[in-house]
Amino acid sequence: MNEFEFDDEYHSLNDDYEDYEAGDEEKLVAEALLEGDNLCADNQSVRCPEKSKLIRNAGDIKECFLVLVKKIHLKDGNQLTELELDKAIGDASLTGPLSRVAAILKKHIALFNGLDPAEPGTIKRVTKNAIESFDILQADVATGKNKTKEAVEIVKKVDAALAEMDRLVRNTVRSPFADAELPVRSIQLECVRQSSVGNCYFYSAVASLVAADAGSIRRMISENPDGSYTVKFPGRQVVTVQPPSDAEIYLYPKEGKHGTWMWILEKAYGQSCMSDIRSIAFHAALFRRPGGRPQEYTWGPGLFDEGLRAVTGKSVEWSTNIFPKQMRETLVDLFSKPGQAVVTADATINVRTGKDAPRWGHTFSVLDYDKRADEVILRNPWGHGTPRNPNVRDLGDGKFAMKFKDFCCYFSRISYSRLPATK
Repeated sequence: MNEFEFDDEYHSLNDDYEDYEAGDEEKLVAEALLEGDNLCADNQSVRCPEKSKLIRNAGDIKECFLVLVKKIHLKDGNQLTELELDKAIGDASLTGPLSRVAAILKKHIALFNGLDPAEPGTIKRVTKNAIESFDILQADVATGKNKTKEAVEIVKKVDAALAEMDRLVRNTVRSPFADAELPVRSIQLECVRQSSVGNCYFYSAVASLVAADAGSIRRMISENPDGSYTVKFPGRQVVTVQPPSDAEIYLYPKEGKHGTWMWILEKAYGQSCMSDIRSIAFHAALFRRPGGRPQEYTWGPGLFDEGLRAVTGKSVEWSTNIFPKQMRETLVDLFSKPGQAVVTADATINVRTGKDAPRWGHTFSVLDYDKRADEVILRNPWGHGTPRNPNVRDLGDGKFAMKFKDFCCYFSRISYSRLPATK
């Protein structure tokens, strides 16, 4: 059994099982996990449910798999389907090792499904047999018994994912705003980093709002006595969500040193999309099953500029590169005073594409227009990915400046919502 560190409650529990054989150690680990997840991240023998022990290597997954199945009360105790993992990922009652193992199994479900393949045409799943096979594979690679390239790469891939989760979870401040005295200081552009979900339209709108009026983000989020958060997007129904789990922090990575506010916003927006007929219709039209995670439902509604509507509660206007003079005048107007509008730009139709161009079909934040230099300041919601163009100035964190004439070549339109005048 891989090394775990237990607190005093575990040692008390261990006394109750003093007659067990050595082979029952796994059951002790399971009981300890179910009794409150008493595994500690900082190697201290204290109870720390929010920052429980991080699984150290691939072999530790076996100890948690059956516990995870039991914890989420499934009828079939020998497997976890992809949909069941989706639901477990956002389960606030699953913390520490259990949450992290759920994320690893979901992230690499194709790998684990391949160790015990599902029937063709059926949903991917992770079975007890697959976990057993993986545990043997991991042990054989660790001892050098199995040196095949495929086996080594499989174990290295999972170990690397575990190490990355360790880093992300440890570096994330587990409150919405790291600066409790002045929360608006925690609302930084670097926190707005799109991950694997195709929701650039939402992230670019949030980043533009952060640049225009960070205080409005703060006003959207309020904490409830039970630890949940209420989010009020302007002009929309109130949404209540649980704080991001360890699994969600890993699967939707962002800059966490300033707090979890961006995770909370994305999750809340996704929850609102789950009942939005436009989002439902979009996924249905593509025969796409988003799964049980709210974040997955944010993929799609950007076709309707829903990101801007969601964060501002205002109507959306447009200006296109078909009329460049008018678009320049619009930019001058929008940025003549700070905080007047939230603006995004799309690289879709009627634009230049190629290796030196911004990513096609992607939405960027428009942060400013410098009239004197005739430059547009933009930001890629990835937090990186500046166009490799000699005429583009890289400003860091995905921000860049380009001349307006180049902007008209690479971007088809700007979308914007005007903010209320500041008193």
